[in-house]
Amino acid sequence: HGSVGGGSMRPMAAPLLLDVTPFSLGVETAGGLCEAVIRRNATIPVEQSRNFATTNDQQDSVIIRISQGESRRFQDNTALGELELTNLRPAPRGEVVVSVTFELEADGTLRVRAKDVETGREQVVRVNLLTIPSEHDQADMTARNRGAVVPVP
Repeated sequence: HGSVGGGSMRPMAAPLLLDVTPFSLGVETAGGLCEAVIRRNATIPVEQSRNFATTNDQQDSVIIRISQGESRRFQDNTALGELELTNLRPAPRGEVVVSVTFELEADGTLRVRAKDVETGREQVVRVNLLTIPSEHDQADMTARNRGAVVPVP
């Protein structure tokens, strides 16, 4: 008893489906520009950090404005929220460094941390990128998919 063809069959690998972020997530920088912290198509869950320096002499706080989108101009992207890190050491511009960390979870929660690198003080904000539709909205979508009508609430 021999095998026909002489070759061996290898099992086919199952396709691997990965969640990715559809848009870049970033922060506003000087001049109204947007600097990506997590780039579009990053596999979720993902955590990325970037360091930013103060832009003014004696600056004692920073406001971290968060957006999603691909434009280099912050205003052309979708604003998601902001957080403020206060009580920074007054110093010449560029001396105080703030580490900004984005953590994007599989459930669509974005956690943003701004941390004073020198002192370790930090602020955290959570943003829900994906919302679960209400039961009414789910019924509405299901009915639309079937071409049916929905009762008016």
